Amino acid sequence: MRGPPYYTHVEAKLLLSAAAESPASDAHQQQQQQQQQQQKEQQQQQQQQQEKEQQQQEKEQQQQQQKGQQQIYLQTKTDARATETAVDAAIYQQQQQKE
Repeated sequence: MRGPPYYTHVEAKLLLSAAAESPASDAHQQQQQQQQQQQKEQQQQQQQQQEKEQQQQEKEQQQQQQKGQQQIYLQTKTDARATETAVDAAIYQQQQQKE
């Protein structure tokens, strides 16, 4: 039969300091977890913000392309009209010369 556990002075000090640190380390661990959670949330927010900005840029790019295509279309239409007018003028001149 053994009696109650007997600790040396050093062992008792170690046990006491371990017991004293335990709640502190729990709190520290909890604080770390909170910080990690906050960092994770910040990263998600940043990612969402970046995605929003990217979508906005793509939208603006599409609008620019559409504007460009519209300008090309209008320019082509104008060129075609000018050509038609030139052809009409040439035909008119030929008819005038024949008469």
